[in-house]
Amino acid sequence: MATISILTIDEKIAYEHPPILTPEARALCFAITPETEIKIKRLRTDVNNIGFLLQYGYFKVCKRFFTVNRFRREDLEYVASTLELKFNKTDFKQYKKKMPITHQQAILELFGYKSLDQDSVLWLEDALQRDINRLVEPRKLFFTVLNLLHDRKIALPSYHLLSELISKHYLAHEEDLLKIIRIYSTPEQENRLSELLTINANSHQMKLTQFKVINQSLHPKAIQASVALFEQLANVFNIVFPIAQSLELTPESCGYYATWVKKAKISQLKQFPYIDRLFLNLTAFCQHQFYLRQDVFIDIMIKSVQSMRN
Repeated sequence: MATISILTIDEKIAYEHPPILTPEARALCFAITPETEIKIKRLRTDVNNIGFLLQYGYFKVCKRFFTVNRFRREDLEYVASTLELKFNKTDFKQYKKKMPITHQQAILELFGYKSLDQDSVLWLEDALQRDINRLVEPRKLFFTVLNLLHDRKIALPSYHLLSELISKHYLAHEEDLLKIIRIYSTPEQENRLSELLTINANSHQMKLTQFKVINQSLHPKAIQASVALFEQLANVFNIVFPIAQSLELTPESCGYYATWVKKAKISQLKQFPYIDRLFLNLTAFCQHQFYLRQDVFIDIMIKSVQSMRN
């Protein structure tokens, strides 16, 4: 299954690796509580003692577990010192197979957490399905999922698993929107949206460019120019309104797609390979601008009245 890019490379690495701890944070992280001391005393080998306390400390901070080969050496040495063991004489390569998993189960019990089982995945997919239209941006979805898991006291899974889940629902939701564009958009609507990508004879700029910036000046000429632009935009939006109504985009969804259009370069827009996705973005942009500019006009009117009073 295709996955979408959610976090940056640096953010992904940070998520998949134990945190870099300050000396103060390390002392708090790996402090031995009465409960952990009981667990540690039941372990037979030095390797298991170190491995258990290290996983316990990482989970305390991140609410997730990490692969053994990503444990930080400075933390290994600190934990060994805390347990009054000599790390140099401990072959940590022996900490493998079922033992780390067994320790993780014990740590989950200590914190009152559970792992992401099949039932939890089904619950999480229902939550994604519910929130996908409100939080279309994959990055926001990712952090929303983390919060949902924290609230449910479920250990955070790998980035790969989360990215697959989010990609599955994000792409399915977007495909539903694209189907509406393909089935219900008319040639007139498509022509009006395509015209936004043509060059304006007067300004020698793409027609879409003039709508990307909203002038909030109180100067009469600036207001007149803004009204004239709004009328041009309204003429386009009135034509595409039926398809916008069918899409039922939330303000958040409109803002997400509109921001992409606003940031996109002329070459990106003109050479966009998927025409239905381009029309989706442009429809959302028109809808977002149509309502945003009305808000700006109200704000200008209030400020103008206040200026006259003053």
